[in-house]
Amino acid sequence: MRKIITFCFCVFAIVSWSKETYTQEQVGVHNKSADCWLVVEGNVYNITDYLPKHEKYTISLPDYCGKDATEAWNTKGTKGEPHVKKAKLLLKKYFVGELIKSSS
Repeated sequence: MRKIITFCFCVFAIVSWSKETYTQEQVGVHNKSADCWLVVEGNVYNITDYLPKHEKYTISLPDYCGKDATEAWNTKGTKGEPHVKKAKLLLKKYFVGELIKSSS
């Protein structure tokens, strides 16, 4: 019985620690407001559900759908200042995986 429990725990640990990976080409197909993924510092985020909440800000997030938005994230578009800690915590909710280089 102990061996089965240990095996189950190990399998669960491997599955829970594994991360999805995406190429830029895969992220690029999510390039519309109704399906918006973007990359920030090598991480991939699905921010589709967040877009309506961001409309009040000057930067247009749909412009970054399907693209690497790292520079815009680090400078708040053209403001030249980084996002606050609260925004960084919020972004984590939309994490879907990591960006990898395409093999082609």
